[in-house]
Amino acid sequence: MARYDYSPEWEDELEGNIDFELYDGMNEEMQRIVDMVGDNATLAHDLMSQAIQNKKDQGLVHPSTYSHGMFREPVAAYQTPRKITVDEVRKYAEPIVDRIWKNFYELHQAVEHHEAYIQERWEAKSEAERRDILSRAWGSSPPMAPEHRPDLTHLKHQCTGLVCNKGNNTNASKRPYFLWHSINLEDLCKTEPLLFLLNARGRNLPSIFAFAELEPLVFGIKSGSLRVPPFLDGWNMRFMGKDGPDTYGELVSWEDDPDTRYRLQRGRDASPGEGLWILEIQDRLYQFLLETCKIILYGFDVDGEHSPTEPKPLVSIDKYKGDIATSLEFSQYKSTYHVPAKFDIRRLQSIINAKLSQAEDTLWALREDSAFFAHSLLELYSHRPEHMLDVNGNIYPSVATEDGREEVLISTVRSMLSYYIPIVETWGSVCELVNRLASLKEELLDQTRVGEAVEDDLPLDLEVAFRSLRHHLNHFLDEHLPAANRWARWSPPIQPLYRLNVPKTPDARMTVTTGSTEPNPLEAVYLWVLHMMADPRNLRDIGINSCIQEIERIAHDPEGRKFFTPFVAEQFSNVFVMAEGIRQIGLFQPWAATFETQMKDKKACEQISKEFRRTTGVLGPLYRLELPSNAGKLGAMLTRMRYPIDEPLNKTNIEAMQATEGTLDVFWDVVISQLQKAGLWTGRVRDVLNRVPKRTGPWVEPSNKASADDAVVNIPEPAQHVLGNTAGDVGSHALLNIEKQESPPFKVDERARKVFAGLFHEASAAMPRSPDEVPWDDFLYAMHHIGFEIEELGGSNWHFNPGHLLVDRGQEYARGIQFHEPGLGAKITPLMARMYGRRLARTYGWYAEMFSGTSGTEL
Repeated sequence: MARYDYSPEWEDELEGNIDFELYDGMNEEMQRIVDMVGDNATLAHDLMSQAIQNKKDQGLVHPSTYSHGMFREPVAAYQTPRKITVDEVRKYAEPIVDRIWKNFYELHQAVEHHEAYIQERWEAKSEAERRDILSRAWGSSPPMAPEHRPDLTHLKHQCTGLVCNKGNNTNASKRPYFLWHSINLEDLCKTEPLLFLLNARGRNLPSIFAFAELEPLVFGIKSGSLRVPPFLDGWNMRFMGKDGPDTYGELVSWEDDPDTRYRLQRGRDASPGEGLWILEIQDRLYQFLLETCKIILYGFDVDGEHSPTEPKPLVSIDKYKGDIATSLEFSQYKSTYHVPAKFDIRRLQSIINAKLSQAEDTLWALREDSAFFAHSLLELYSHRPEHMLDVNGNIYPSVATEDGREEVLISTVRSMLSYYIPIVETWGSVCELVNRLASLKEELLDQTRVGEAVEDDLPLDLEVAFRSLRHHLNHFLDEHLPAANRWARWSPPIQPLYRLNVPKTPDARMTVTTGSTEPNPLEAVYLWVLHMMADPRNLRDIGINSCIQEIERIAHDPEGRKFFTPFVAEQFSNVFVMAEGIRQIGLFQPWAATFETQMKDKKACEQISKEFRRTTGVLGPLYRLELPSNAGKLGAMLTRMRYPIDEPLNKTNIEAMQATEGTLDVFWDVVISQLQKAGLWTGRVRDVLNRVPKRTGPWVEPSNKASADDAVVNIPEPAQHVLGNTAGDVGSHALLNIEKQESPPFKVDERARKVFAGLFHEASAAMPRSPDEVPWDDFLYAMHHIGFEIEELGGSNWHFNPGHLLVDRGQEYARGIQFHEPGLGAKITPLMARMYGRRLARTYGWYAEMFSGTSGTEL
């Protein structure tokens, strides 16, 4: 029988009141703004801020009454907090604190002595048995939520299609879904989440988790589904460093301790109302975990006073994390159920640097490889909204004729460049900022202030570095999220669910509406998430990380994976990495709690503004770059030209490749000339496009003695070996022989050897350019086999970080690299295998002869 009985008194006696009429009116005003500005997130934010300021001027918005960062935003009048006295706080808090520590001590004892046996028994349980144990341990008032993220599920149920009903306010029976959003049968019935939770809570003090308990509640407060906690002015509740029942949740008066108010503002303490929520959450959680242990260990002496203390065992790490790669699901479960993560600047630095490298390599592939250029252009062209039918079921006028389709294709050339060129400078600026942050953190904090109290403020230069990076990431996220959302809604798998309104005039603005086709349940959830992400107000309420988790859940569904075309997945991967950067900065506690507030140092504020103006001064003109009409026509022409690099080498195919490469060179000459005229031939874009591409040389008839197997390989050059434009006669074929950097060879098994044979395939007159497609799982295996640590980042993007064995081989392995998964269960095509090989060659200096089988056979 569960020890916890949910009491509605917290809602009836302690929580604030909601003025539903004012709540609905505010919602309507925000919705009017969204309808008016559409996808312009910046304008929407400005107008909403003005609307809130108007409410302030009318006295309808209360000043900030809470301390911790997530509750610091002004509270509208419909969320009036109930004032509470010191005696009331103590009345509720003291018995809860006693229960928390009593249950923690028992749980700690059980986990210390029996964790390995708990794991063994839990792993042996069926899903039905696990469901029964969890339900009994949690209790029935109300029962445990059945679905993942019950708070989000509740909000989804308020919506029909793309229209959300008014008044998303919950009743008492749903309140636990928001307070304990991670406690649900869908997740905990899996093996690892409960084991993570028991390990973390049984071996770490409650104070470690205190502020982390509050973070999920932001969603409930902002969406109007939770009422604000009670408010006691002039007092703090202290958890940090209070590791016993006598001091945990201690009330401290501002009058007794002059520093108390400052601690509240800096997020070192909680307000008493927030503290009561922390205690309520931990009270039920520790009782649940202890009861779960007792049920699992039925027949065991749970007190375990005479049992030896066990070493901390792994919690199914190898089985769940995977022998080859760390799955995104694993990372999410670990962040949800284990010890709160800490800021990891090295991981963030590696991810951002690899993201920049990926953007640069993609731009260079568009410059160098005609097949990749045509493939990318046609991929983007398929995402144009003109391909949707109109409301009458007819083809839209723009693509009804051959000339019209050509114009749309030419327009797509401009769209492609307006994305792939600025994105290099975008990630370049982020890379500079994160590298500066890493350097300053090591210099000013890690080396000089070891052992100092966390109550101390950050050095000003370090705080500026944090804030500037955060400001840039927030702005880039605001810019890229609406674009990713548009491309997702315009993608071929989703186009049938929308219709274009019939234009009243030839130059009328194109508008989209929902079609008559009813989405299936998974499509409906996907559209709902896109709707949440497109509306700045909803996004503010639900949070970008909640949206990301939902997107990834859909992407990992076999049916949902089809929604994510390569281009859409690439867009989302940018969003996900930006959001991860913001999330990482938020983990730098307790200092990150102050990053929401205005800096007092005016010079520091001006420095951040100046850095951001410098960034936008570079990016703005790149986004607005106009191309001559002949550039668009040349780009469109490339989609119709043959580039038979995958076919046997002969005179006809060589000449076709030369013609296509020549057209691509002329196209980029026009683009570069335009960049120079606009004064934009600077920075990383110039560094990338200023390289000399490899080009197919003239065909020379092979001699009678020449063998097809003697063909020289077209190996992408390492970064330090740049080729000239002119190729001399190269014997039996036209591809260039490259001087290769001497590096120790890799001994690989047969499975890995086949992968690298596909990435660095040798051409000849008799054999096609590329072999069969490469299975993605085999690629992961081969990279892990070589020595990479692999992590799934989201948006189908995977991060490959060189392990210590690779780092020991040389400086070229100092940075990681990222690749996009071609699709769930899909294979790497010959075209993409060639791109992968060239990227690995540029980054690490790899070539075919570096890889040999364990028997000594070279590729």
